[in-house]
Amino acid sequence: MRRFLPFILLPLAGCMDPAAIMPPAPTVAPPAPRQAEAGARAQAGQPRPGRVVNYNGRGDGSLLRATLTELPDGRTRAVGSTQATGGRFCAGSFEGTGRFQGDTMVIEPRDAPGCRVFLTRQGRRLEIGAGGAECLPLHGMACGLSGSLTQR
Repeated sequence: MRRFLPFILLPLAGCMDPAAIMPPAPTVAPPAPRQAEAGARAQAGQPRPGRVVNYNGRGDGSLLRATLTELPDGRTRAVGSTQATGGRFCAGSFEGTGRFQGDTMVIEPRDAPGCRVFLTRQGRRLEIGAGGAECLPLHGMACGLSGSLTQR
């Protein structure tokens, strides 16, 4: 057995160097540019493409729902619906794309020429305003699209 002992210790002798035993320390890479840009946009309150925000609320004697989706080009797609309460039959909806100027966005739905729907963000709340005869094709006489909604 003494004859094999030097052969066993020779490979271990090279491992006594700490640099040979320890792997190099990991380095932390900076975040990828897209992650850094998305984080900066979120802190600045700018749009985050693909972000979807849902709102529920009441207004004009009806239940309201709205979904805002931020698009890659900086615009926001808005889809909203209304349904009358209290035994009345009335329902309607709107859809459009616009760009927020500060906290307010105005869209002109294709289904109702001349109608303007105003959306105003206030923290977790969304105020929707739409009215006038031009907007009647979007809903009926017994309900409307104006009201106050809260983010879900």
